[in-house]
Amino acid sequence: MNTCLCGCNKEVRNKFVRGHNSRVKEYSGGQWTNKNNPYIQGIVPTTPWCKGLTKETDIRLLEAGKKISRSLTGKTTPEITRKKQSLKAIGRKQSQSTIIKRILSNTGKKRTQKSKENMSNGQIKRYLNEPPEEKLLRIEKAKRRMEDPNFRKRIFTRKNISKEEFKLHCLIMDSELPFEYVGNFEEWVGTKCPDFINKKDKKIIELYGNYWHKNDNPQDRIDYFKQFDYECIVIWASELKNLNLVKDKIISFSKSEVI
Repeated sequence: MNTCLCGCNKEVRNKFVRGHNSRVKEYSGGQWTNKNNPYIQGIVPTTPWCKGLTKETDIRLLEAGKKISRSLTGKTTPEITRKKQSLKAIGRKQSQSTIIKRILSNTGKKRTQKSKENMSNGQIKRYLNEPPEEKLLRIEKAKRRMEDPNFRKRIFTRKNISKEEFKLHCLIMDSELPFEYVGNFEEWVGTKCPDFINKKDKKIIELYGNYWHKNDNPQDRIDYFKQFDYECIVIWASELKNLNLVKDKIISFSKSEVI
């Protein structure tokens, strides 16, 4: 390794560290000379020329950004490079000042619709092209995280009761049925948070929204809670149009009758 010819003594493969060639003003006899070099004499501090400037205040930064953007358009980072970057970042933590700067810089900003679509398409592409073994590892990792009570407490905060949940909660309270609302992450069974629970008789009521759960199979949730010796029924939000029918369904379930 050589040292930068500008006199900064930084190691470099070629003659100069990138951008340092502008510090040397004279070239004679096939060699760079440090005579009258203000950087070597310590008269001028060795700070980047663009420090404190923004693309809004300096046209050079704007043009440089456009040039870099054009040069990177259509290029993708090789998989091996991404893995190296990922391994290199393991264990690193951002300083508090960096976190605060990022938060302040993003405060009040909203993503454009195009930006949201790009993010969504990127995630879809990532999961569609995900190797099966990596998918299994990701699922197992997510399961292990959800089994940790501290992780759940940190990620899932108390939420407000929804309109449908409130309607069903009022029906249960008015009918004096032995179920308690715990859909605000107060109670967990395995890695799932039920909506209503009867701990004494080990029974659970799940309320499914017709939009959010349209692709879900209620039997999957019933089978999951059965692993923990809990019986479960699923009530759809559309059923709340007939409260008497829902009430009879819950009473039958609480008496362990076949529904």
